[in-house]
Parts: sequence; C-alpha cells; structure tokens
Amino acid sequence: QYLSIDARKACCGVRKVDPLKRALAGATVWITGLRADQSANRSGMAFAAHDAGFGLLKVNPLLDVAREAIVEAGRIRMTPVFLTATAAILGLIPLAIGFNIDFYSLFATGDPKIYLGGDSVAFWGPLSWTIIFGLSFATFVTLIILPVMYLLGWRVKDWWGRTV
Repeated sequence: QYLSIDARKACCGVRKVDPLKRALAGATVWITGLRADQSANRSGMAFAAHDAGFGLLKVNPLLDVAREAIVEAGRIRMTPVFLTATAAILGLIPLAIGFNIDFYSLFATGDPKIYLGGDSVAFWGPLSWTIIFGLSFATFVTLIILPVMYLLGWRVKDWWGRTV
C-alpha cells in the first residue's frame, strides 16, 4: 500500500522505469512481451506504435497470444516436426554406421554381400552423426524448450501483473 500517488510513482520509477531507460539506451526498437489479455488497459494496444515516453518504436509481437494458443501451437507442431526429424535420423543411420550393400553382386549372383564399415564411412560417418545429433537437439529445442520458455514467460508476466 502506498500513502500517495507520488510515492507509488517514485517506487515505480526506481524499480521499473529507470532500469528500463538504461536497458533501452541507444535502441531504436523496443520489442515487448505484452499481451492484451493481461489487463483491461492493454486490450486496446496496437501491434506496433511509437512510444513517446521513450522515443522508440514499440512492437508487441505477443499481443494476441494467450496461454491456450501456446499450448495448442505446441500440440499441433508435435507430430509433423517429430515425424520429419525421425525419418531423417533413421535415414542417416545406415550412412553413419557404414552399412554397405553390393548391388552389382546382388543383381549378378543374388548375394548382396552386406557389411559394415568400409572406406566411405571415414568421410560420411562423422558428417552423418553430426546431422543426426543436430536434428535431435533441434527437435528437442523446438518441441520442448521453446514452448516451455513461452509458458514460463507467460507465467512470469501473469505473476508480475498480479503482484505489482
């Protein structure tokens, strides 16, 4: 509880406005995480507008994004991203381990002469393993880390809006 409006503004200046001014010094664009559903005052905000107080272009890319939209986007993207990455990874495993089939022998005699290793795996093996682990990491980040970061950001903004 503040005893006066001036005391509230002074506290807000020390805790929020002054640090924000220091962070935005020299910037030309200010990208925020504000959403219209956070308060009644924010429901009329524009996606991008000039902020006279800071003299910057203020962009609100998450303006119309709600928690449900974040969860739904993660659910919708799960299957195609996972299937695409899995198909690519499974397709690269024979190349990574040096799986060889002698097609000439297969068609000429019926014996495919299947073996692992060989000269080609020295070049293609490391490249394949790099792509496999890169795809695995990117899939994990896309399907798990990114939606969690959006939800954490939403929860922090929600908490901050209730406590301040």
